[in-house]
Amino acid sequence: MQPVQRLPRRRLEKAAGGSRKPFINLCGDYRFLRAGYWALVDAELNGVESSPSPIQAVTAQNAAACLLVAKHAGIETVDWKIARKPQDIEPPCLLVPIAGLTDTCYEVKSTRSRAAQWRSATQNGTRATLAVRLNGDLRSMRMIVGVTAHENYHLAWDVWRTFGVPLAEIWYVESGDPDGPDGSKPLLLGLDPLPLHELTERELRLFEEVSQRPMEA
Repeated sequence: MQPVQRLPRRRLEKAAGGSRKPFINLCGDYRFLRAGYWALVDAELNGVESSPSPIQAVTAQNAAACLLVAKHAGIETVDWKIARKPQDIEPPCLLVPIAGLTDTCYEVKSTRSRAAQWRSATQNGTRATLAVRLNGDLRSMRMIVGVTAHENYHLAWDVWRTFGVPLAEIWYVESGDPDGPDGSKPLLLGLDPLPLHELTERELRLFEEVSQRPMEA
């Protein structure tokens, strides 16, 4: 199964120059002030390179920051804008709270429902929300250290390479017709936590296989 690298390239270079091995946090939940996040902070304070780093963990869990960093890294993402008012919403679209789980997004199918959905997503205008153009099917896949059993393994590797998050549920929009001449492509929407205890037996075997590979291809 491809790709075979285990750590992002920038971390391989740093690890090669030092004697301490990098810390790969398998908590799966790296949200701000959670146990997984504090483990990363502790590693950084003790001079241990970690995957993800604290700043990567915070970035991956912020919807807007995640998409901006992903686009800068060359990952294709959904089209989005900040929904400051209901009129900013152009159905069909998804409303994704910036500080929250992608899984709790709100689908807006018509202009008649956008005001009510906007109030729900923003908690009556008290928190920021993204309006994401829905030009395909909303899907997700589970990523384990850059690999997945899903067909979109390139996206899984790009997420690992960019954010250094070992375990994550990747949400994306499958744009285009898979049976058409141009096929379809996954557009990254966001990352949600994937706790280690929620991995299936098949996924645990996949992790065992990946962990036994060399650090470099």
